[in-house]
Amino acid sequence: MQVLQILIQMKFKYFFRIFVAFSFITLIIESKNYAQIILLNEMPRPLYYERTHRIKKFKDMKCVGDIIHSDKYLMRYGIFSGNISQNIGRVIISESDNYYEIRNATSFQLRTRVVEEFYISTTFYKDWNPNARTSWIPDYSYSFGRYNWRPKTWSYGYENYAPNKYSDSSKEFLLKFLQGNYFISYNNGLLQNLIDRIHNGNSNLIITPFFRYSFSFIDNNQNVLRGLGKPNMGLSLRYNIWKRFYAEGALYAYVSPKYKQPWDPDYTYGFGYFDYRPFRLSFTYGNWVINRFPWNEKPFPNYGFLDGNFKFIFNWAW
Repeated sequence: MQVLQILIQMKFKYFFRIFVAFSFITLIIESKNYAQIILLNEMPRPLYYERTHRIKKFKDMKCVGDIIHSDKYLMRYGIFSGNISQNIGRVIISESDNYYEIRNATSFQLRTRVVEEFYISTTFYKDWNPNARTSWIPDYSYSFGRYNWRPKTWSYGYENYAPNKYSDSSKEFLLKFLQGNYFISYNNGLLQNLIDRIHNGNSNLIITPFFRYSFSFIDNNQNVLRGLGKPNMGLSLRYNIWKRFYAEGALYAYVSPKYKQPWDPDYTYGFGYFDYRPFRLSFTYGNWVINRFPWNEKPFPNYGFLDGNFKFIFNWAW
């Protein structure tokens, strides 16, 4: 009996070992098969293919990162953009004898997207004709706010096109900062349905009422006025005629005649060909100051079309 019990225990012991070994081998085989199924159904990693795919056609490049094939230094994130422009226009130096100079200036704009459609923008000018570099023409300008081009959307922020100079002291910078305009506007696609029927959806018309306010302003005697500040309002229109050709204009109204200075316009206008895409050339014209209706006083009778800004633009994106 003892011998039989010993044989049974040995068989059980060997049977247990064989069972454990068989289970372990089965687990390995099943795990391997399961892993193979996952690998066969796994999707390609998009980051790998995006980074190894080189964009060869210049027209398809959307940023500097596409040109040099790099994702470093915040490239391809759409954070930095802007343009390099050549600005040409007549500048009247003396109104009495109609003496003028031709302004030839290169500008560099840097536009930084903070979040969504909120931007900080700066533009710096280099004037090549020092005789046309007058006290009322800025060396640089800046703005920040939410800029939305879509219909039925609001835009708001701050813009400063005061005669800022590189040589300004900190006190002068602060005084000119108060002369900047806080603005709010609304893009209205009011007549878009009619335009779509006429041009089969190839054009659009944006009507934008706006309101601006500055805490201080300079009068004709070069006095800095504060008080209630300087409010004004208006209505702008931009009509995309065909593809990227456009015409635009704006009408201005002032709360009181005392806020209206000799250089403040009754209206402004512009036109041109503008391609917003990076690495494209554009040509625009804009006339933004001093324009008066015939029935209103014209303090600068020699001012006209040639005093607007002709601009050749090359857009870029980082």
